[in-house]
Amino acid sequence: MAICVCIIIASILFIIYAIYQGVVAERRRQALVRHHELSWKFTNKGSDTNSLKTAKECLYTLSSSYEDIKGYTNANERFCYEDDIEEIRQNAEGIAEEKWRKKADSYLLKIEQAYDAIAYYNFQTVEKAYKSKNILIKAYDDLFDWTRMCHEENGDIWKDINIWNEAQEDVGAILERYDHYVLWNEQTGSAATVRQQLIATLDKRIEMMRPEYQRKTKLRSLIMQKIGSHGTVQRSHLLKTHFDGFVTGEITACYKGLLKEHAVIEYKQGSVYFVVLSDAAAKKYSPAKKTNQKPTKENSQPAEGAEKEHGMIASRTRLLYRELLRHFDEEGIEYVDKTVSGGGLYFFSETEAENLRMKDYPVFFAEKGTKGTGHRPAWYIRL
Repeated sequence: MAICVCIIIASILFIIYAIYQGVVAERRRQALVRHHELSWKFTNKGSDTNSLKTAKECLYTLSSSYEDIKGYTNANERFCYEDDIEEIRQNAEGIAEEKWRKKADSYLLKIEQAYDAIAYYNFQTVEKAYKSKNILIKAYDDLFDWTRMCHEENGDIWKDINIWNEAQEDVGAILERYDHYVLWNEQTGSAATVRQQLIATLDKRIEMMRPEYQRKTKLRSLIMQKIGSHGTVQRSHLLKTHFDGFVTGEITACYKGLLKEHAVIEYKQGSVYFVVLSDAAAKKYSPAKKTNQKPTKENSQPAEGAEKEHGMIASRTRLLYRELLRHFDEEGIEYVDKTVSGGGLYFFSETEAENLRMKDYPVFFAEKGTKGTGHRPAWYIRL
C-alpha cells in the first residue's frame, strides 16, 4: 500500500515538473524569439544611423533585452548577440566622437590663432596681446569643459576612443610649436599644471613685447610722418631713409608691417613703386597746412638791435620751439605746428602733456580742437 502511495505521489510530482518545464521552456523560447527579432531590427537601425540619440536608444534596448535571455543561451548565440550590440556601440561612439570633435576643433582654432597673435605679433599693442591671451585661456578652458561634458554624457559607450587623450595631444601639438611645456604625460618634479605653465609663459612673452613694441611704434610714426610730409614717396628712397637709431632691416620690416595692415598703399608707375598713406592714416599724419599770411609785427622776428636788447627772451623762445619739435619727432608724437600763423603748437599725447606740465610748461587743452587739428581734441602750447 505504501509503495502504491509513493508511486502516485512521484507521478504527480513528475507531471507537475513536466508542466512547469513546458511553461518555462515556452517562455524562454518566446523570449529568445523576441530578442532575436529585436536584434535583427535594432542592429541594422543602430549601426546605420547618424543620430547619436537613436544609436544610444537601440544600444540600451538591445542590451537590456540581452541581459534577460543570456542566462539560457548557448555560447554561439551569446557571441552573435554580443557582436550585434558591439556593432551598435561602435557606431554610437563614432557619432559621439564626431560631435565632440566638431566643437573641439573650433576651440583649438581659437587657441592656435590667439597663440599666433602673441608669438608672431607685428604692431599690436600689449593690451591687444593680453586680450589674445584671455581668448586663448578661455578657449583652453572651454575645450576641456566640453570634453568633460561629452565624456560624462556618453561614459557607457566610450571604449575604443579616448577623447581626453585626443584633446591633450591636440593642445600639445599647438603649444610645442612655440615653447617647451611639461605636458600631461611627462614625468617631472614640477607641480605646475599645463594651464599654469601656459599662463606664465604667455605673461612673460607679452611683457617682453613692451620695449620692443615702443621701439616699433616710434619707427612706425617716423615712417608715417615721412610719407605724410611729402604726400608721395618713392619706395626705394623711403627704405633708404636714415632714421636715427634704426637700422635698414628694421625699417624694411616695419614698412612691410604697415603695408600688410593697409596703413600705407603702394602703386606702380612704369617700373618704379611709390608709396602714399591710406585715407585713414592721412587724416592723422597729414602735414599742417601752410599759410601765405605775412606775420604781424607782434609775431615777426625782432630786429638785430632788439634781439641784442632782449636777446635772452628771443633766443630762449626759439630754443624752446626747436627743442619741442625735436623732442616730438624723436618720441614719435603727432603734432600740428600753427606757430607760423601766430597759433600754437598742438600735439596729441595726454602723457606728454602731463610730463610738460610737470616741467612748468604752459600746456592747455582744446577739447574740440581747431580747424588745423581736424577738430580733434588736442593739447597745445602758445610760444
